[in-house]
Amino acid sequence: MQTKDPVPLCCDIDQIISMAEGFDNTAPFKRCPTCVNNIISAYCQFSCSPNQSDFVTDYKKESVFFGQDYASSVSVNIYKTYMYKIYESCQDVSLPSTGGSVLGSACGNYGATWCTPERWFEYMNDPDQNPFAPFLVTYNSVSDNVSGAMNFTIFNCNESWPTSSACSCVDCPHSCSAYHYDSLDDIHLIFGHATIASLILSSFVFLLGVFSAIAVVMIKFVWTKKHNNRQNVNKCSRNIGNKVHTALEDMFRSLGKTMAEERIKVLIMCLLVVICLSSGIVLIKVTTNPIEIWAAPNSQSRQEKDFFDKYFGPFYRTNQVFIKSVGINPFNFSSTYGGNMTMGPAFNMTFLTAVFDLQKRIENISIETTDEYGLPITKGLQSVCYSPMRTVFSGERSISQCAVISVLGLFDNNITKFNDADYSKNLEKMISCLQAPYSINCLAPYGGPVIPGVAMGGASKENNYLDAVGVTLTFLAENKIDQNELADTLAWEKQFIEFLMTWNEEERPEFMDIAFSAERSIQDEIDKLSTSTFATVVISYSIMFLYITISLGRVTKLSEILLETKILLGVGGIMIVLASVMSAVGICAYAGISTTLITLEVIPFLILAVGVDNVFIIVQAHQRRELNKQMTLEENIGETMAKVGPSMLLTSSSEIFCFATATLSTMPAVHTFALYATVAILFDFLLQITAFVAFLALDQARYEVTNVFVDRKLSRVEDETTMYNKNMSETEKKLSGINSAAWEIRFPVRCTTLVIFTITLCSSILIIPSIEVGLDQELSMPEDSHVLKYLQYMKDLLRTGPPVYWVTKGPIDYFDPDIRSRACGGVGCNEDSISTQIYVASTQSNITYIAAQANSWLDDFKDWSDTEKMENLTRYQYYKKYLPHFLNDNPDPTCAKGGHASYAGGITYTSDDDGETKILSSNVMAYHTVTKTSKDFIGSLKYARQIAKNLTKALNVSGVEIFPYSVFYVYYEQYLTIWRDTLTSLSYSLTLVLAITFIINGFNIFSAIMITLTVVMIVIHLMGMMWLWDITLNAISLVNLVMSVGIAVEFCGHIVHSFDYSQKGSALERATDSLANMGISASSDGEVINGRDRVLNEDHHGYNNGITMVGGNQLQVEINNELQMSNVHKDTENEEVIP
Repeated sequence: MQTKDPVPLCCDIDQIISMAEGFDNTAPFKRCPTCVNNIISAYCQFSCSPNQSDFVTDYKKESVFFGQDYASSVSVNIYKTYMYKIYESCQDVSLPSTGGSVLGSACGNYGATWCTPERWFEYMNDPDQNPFAPFLVTYNSVSDNVSGAMNFTIFNCNESWPTSSACSCVDCPHSCSAYHYDSLDDIHLIFGHATIASLILSSFVFLLGVFSAIAVVMIKFVWTKKHNNRQNVNKCSRNIGNKVHTALEDMFRSLGKTMAEERIKVLIMCLLVVICLSSGIVLIKVTTNPIEIWAAPNSQSRQEKDFFDKYFGPFYRTNQVFIKSVGINPFNFSSTYGGNMTMGPAFNMTFLTAVFDLQKRIENISIETTDEYGLPITKGLQSVCYSPMRTVFSGERSISQCAVISVLGLFDNNITKFNDADYSKNLEKMISCLQAPYSINCLAPYGGPVIPGVAMGGASKENNYLDAVGVTLTFLAENKIDQNELADTLAWEKQFIEFLMTWNEEERPEFMDIAFSAERSIQDEIDKLSTSTFATVVISYSIMFLYITISLGRVTKLSEILLETKILLGVGGIMIVLASVMSAVGICAYAGISTTLITLEVIPFLILAVGVDNVFIIVQAHQRRELNKQMTLEENIGETMAKVGPSMLLTSSSEIFCFATATLSTMPAVHTFALYATVAILFDFLLQITAFVAFLALDQARYEVTNVFVDRKLSRVEDETTMYNKNMSETEKKLSGINSAAWEIRFPVRCTTLVIFTITLCSSILIIPSIEVGLDQELSMPEDSHVLKYLQYMKDLLRTGPPVYWVTKGPIDYFDPDIRSRACGGVGCNEDSISTQIYVASTQSNITYIAAQANSWLDDFKDWSDTEKMENLTRYQYYKKYLPHFLNDNPDPTCAKGGHASYAGGITYTSDDDGETKILSSNVMAYHTVTKTSKDFIGSLKYARQIAKNLTKALNVSGVEIFPYSVFYVYYEQYLTIWRDTLTSLSYSLTLVLAITFIINGFNIFSAIMITLTVVMIVIHLMGMMWLWDITLNAISLVNLVMSVGIAVEFCGHIVHSFDYSQKGSALERATDSLANMGISASSDGEVINGRDRVLNEDHHGYNNGITMVGGNQLQVEINNELQMSNVHKDTENEEVIP
């Protein structure tokens, strides 16, 4: 067998061995075999090529003690194309522990952003930059047409060297299969193509309105000419309805008479019941935890959070200060790395010195507490901080172990070191480390990087923070599931807030402004709101008391003020509202239903607004009635209740069921609010038809007795209605006058009204799909809260998105080669593996909201294990035995793959007696893109779940799923289904309104449909105004929409019921009667009837338009009723018939 002659080499055996050992320094690139082989090939050519003299242009020699010479520096010519191809094959090799590329820490001070082939070769071969370089090698790139330069075979990263493998997708984008992510933004809309659907629906409604108007005109001028005589209306079809209405009247007549007769007993009984129910307040449980307020325990996001907290511990607590420069100008600086550049105000020396001084003072905040023996002890930040590099072997805690993310970390958190150095050198340090935060000389004392997007604020460009206008100080604290273990942490955070408030007011320099927040701040603000609301409640109820007292009176002379004002009714009305609220809170507390401070703050205002309606209706109906002189006071009150009771039952029932529908919301705060409101409105109605009727009887008796005492001899001689008309305001006279009412319901006015509201209805339908979904964080905080300013600064300054964890739930053997290949990201891993899919998603961050590839403990564990001897163990056995060692090994310059810092908190495992581990659960971490708006947060959650579904399919292990987790998911999950929830809740509410109005209005289907349609139009208009006023759709606005259904019925129901059972003859007369009597009470919610100002309850401003719509539309329905029951109509000179 003939062998080839040996190739002459320009190196000996020892040099080859030394060179081969040096190849171990390429370990970070070993994930990509093509890259490593290209690098090795270049070094082999440089060290041993027989043509070495062709490309080595210069070198320097130095001698050692034994007289042997060695090269201290060498200059080499290299073809530019060759250099660039090596660089291109390696530039995307990932560093799993950071989620970035190896070049981020292997290109010196330039980082991955500023790295070039020349800078990379310079770093790898310069001992001053790279401690693993044996001596200085200067590579001079030359063009391809120059002779005498280094050149050799090069393979692209997606190509393989002989007997080797190509790089994986994670390390070489050219190896990735073509995969495109589609936007999911339209999923939350009402329909698949909401704009088209709304346009079609709007057009249909508009055309329907046009044809209806034409039909009305034709019937008006054609039908009435053929039928000039009106016959008696056949009322057989209304017999059932009349029986129902008569039964309701008899019930309320009897109830009103009894309550008036037994008024003292009734009031005592009601008082005792209220006291008993209200006593449950002592058992009330108030929730202030934001997570428990926003996310239901059985929701997907809450269950996923609980799982994450159980297996990996809760997310660390963030205490943060945003510091923005004020009045400081940018400046120019000539940098060694970036040349001439403009530095932002955040790099001003005076500004940074003040910032670092503030940081050291925060680090020195201490708390007084007790040790395990109850002895007083002082603790500082080091006792509560989060220390990712700390292990069981770390000894006593120190402040240097705390994760404090600040620019001062680049200077070892030593302000003296910063001040003593030349400032130009400090700037060079900051510039270089912002580009390469994971470089060894850029790590903070705690062992991790100073993350540029967190430490620097307000930069105008991504990955370029040199024009920053502010900085951030971030102090991370440990978190615990058991809140009892957080006593020291909560105490330190309280001191943190108090110190910064004092510092901001007394010591803050003029050239900066700050915003700050501790982890506990939001919960503190929720607690704070409860005390600030009490005064508002007292003032509101006092004003409403005066309003009721004056409005229900008929004062014409100052001397009659005590006689005519309704002080007793004002007190009674307010007391009933308060009693309703207290009873609702008490009974829910008895039932063990926890509540929130939001509920306790809003319910009194809501019940006040809703409850006052019926007070006005009862009193004014009694005042307007022509009292029967042959009846007693109690019997007259019974007649009043017979008149208004059915409509009160209609409106109150609608409100109760609408709020009951709102309890379907999965958001705990909204659910409990709706539940408490339902019970409160129920009690309010019950007390109104019992206790308030008793108050009315007492007041009426007082009025009559007082009249006799002052010898006015009023009793029953003077007609009550005449006296009422004599004293009522000019505004009410106009509304109740026949001519005015007739003007309002004239045919042209009705047509104009229909046209206007048809147009606005169609416009609202068109814009409703454009309503934004979500709730801006700023809206959840009061204006004087320090958290509000913090949220605003965070939006302006923060340039890093929140972390997202991909959690594997279920038992899985990662060390099985087949399963491992489905999860890892290096060579030999599946094309659709977990790591690969997340990497591909990060390359389309504008769609997926994933900013960086996930770290991968499997890949780093493999690389870590490759540096160790297997000790006669199979790789599978080695993995199971040495996983704990990997997780306790901190990375350092000699072994960058130690897994403690990046992965110790992300793997939960058990070990048996033989030392073999079993993984219970694990996660890998990536980052979302910068999230500022609700749309960003919702999109991030939505796409993370979509990606997780794909990851679960790729893993394909029975009983195992992968889900995403980030700290904000529990707050934004509700918005994924908010449109569906809105339509469902409104549909339930409207269905209940239809059923209730149908029954209580005496089975009058036309009245029920007309009320329901009018309510639908009101809700649609309200949603249109939401878009116009930039109000977003969320659980709170959903409850308001459902509540608006009930309040809309409050107006429509009273008027329609009055219209249906009016004693007047024609439709016009009945409309005039309902508008002149019931319309006043319903629309004004208690108009001031002393002849001066007209005051409207703010809660009802949005629904006044609905009254006109009911007045016009209901008259048409009534005549349609009559058209079905009669063949001819009467058209007289003084009566206008509406077809």
